Parts: sequence; structure tokens; C-alpha cells
Amino acid sequence: MSRETQNLILAFLGIAVLKTTLDGTFVRYVKPGLGPYLIVSAVIVLALAAIAIVSDIRAGGTHEHDDGHAHSHRMPWLLLAPALVVLFLTPPALGPGSFVQRQAEPPSSAAGGRAFPPLPAEGTPELTMIDVLQRARSDTAGTLDDREIAVRGYAMPRADGGVDLARILIICCAADARTTRLHLVGPNTQPMRGANADQWWIVRGVVVPGTATEDDRWTPDFRVTAVEPTAAPSNTYSY
Repeated sequence: MSRETQNLILAFLGIAVLKTTLDGTFVRYVKPGLGPYLIVSAVIVLALAAIAIVSDIRAGGTHEHDDGHAHSHRMPWLLLAPALVVLFLTPPALGPGSFVQRQAEPPSSAAGGRAFPPLPAEGTPELTMIDVLQRARSDTAGTLDDREIAVRGYAMPRADGGVDLARILIICCAADARTTRLHLVGPNTQPMRGANADQWWIVRGVVVPGTATEDDRWTPDFRVTAVEPTAAPSNTYSY
């Protein structure tokens, strides 16, 4: 690989990371908290590229040496492809239709569980998917018992003809993505069946006590009282 190619790859890599961080699309690949680290990394990479380019110019250009062996020039340019894709095409976040097979399990609490904070006394509070799963598995205070809540996600058909409410969970980045879901039950799920696969929903209902068990990966049944189509959130992941 020539020095010019090395410098070009460094520069494009730094530009791609900086661009996706500043325009916010980096949350399609990693957690929001990593944004400052990405900016620092991009600046360092761009600085290294600039230093290398300036050094080559001051040295009168790079010098190629013939060592008597033939070298392929295709691989260096292939290394540049991922940076160019992120820079110009911006792949979408994982979501409906991504077919993430791994299902997340909510972490268990020590000593069989813990008391979670109480929910607001009035209205129908909207909880995150992971909060519902954690409470259903480990909450000793029973904060979900007989309480209507709202959860946001997209519909995922089940093999038995039913439908789940799902959302993608990432631990660090999109490479470790897992599916979180609630088993929706009741006739009020009918509008979600056969709807556009990209449609997002706000689902209101009550978690059925005792249905989050190890046999079904701690996924509780959620008895639906109402469903409402909604726009996809700007950040489609759970954390």
C-alpha cells in the first residue's frame, strides 16, 4: 500500500466518523454516550492524516521501491469502501425487517429481585421496553400489577399467528443488537396484524402477572387495551 493511499484512507475515515457524529446519525451504530469519544477519535485520525501528508510534502513526495514482487492494488481501495458508504449513503438503523435473531433477556437482580421505584399515580405512564421487562422479572414491589402502562415499538408476527411488540436493544453497538419484545394478547391487537411492517405503535395495556418466566426468556404477556399508530422515534434503539 502506497503512502498516498494510507493517507487518503486515514483522511476519509476521519471525515466519515466526524460527519456521522456531528449530524447525529452515529446513534444508528453505537450508543449516544459514545459521541464525545467518536469526535475525539475523528480529530486524532484527521490530525494523523494531515501530519503524514505534510511530512511527505516536506520530504519531496513519497518514494516507491521496487522489491521485485508484484503487489495487488485492489485491497487498499476496498478498505476505503466502508468509510465511503457511511459518508455518502448513511445505512439505516436496525428495526422492522432487520431479522435480529438474538433475543435479549433482562438482567436479574441480586437476591431474587429488588423494589423498583413506583410509577406515577395518575394517568397511563409510558415506559421503555427494557424497563417493563426488568420490572416484570425482578420487581418485588409489584409496580406493574393491575396498572395500565404504554409502551412504544413495532409489530413482530409470532409463529402462532399472534403478534409481539418489539424493539431493538444494543449493549454497545449495532453489532451486538438483540430483540426485546412483549407478547401481546387480546382482541385489541387486531389493527397491528397485517399492517405495514415499518409502522410503529403505542400500545396500552397491563402486564399479566407471573407470565415472565425462564421458559420464555422472561418475556411477559401484555394484555392490550388500546393500540395507536405513531411515527418512528428519531432514535429507534433501546439501551
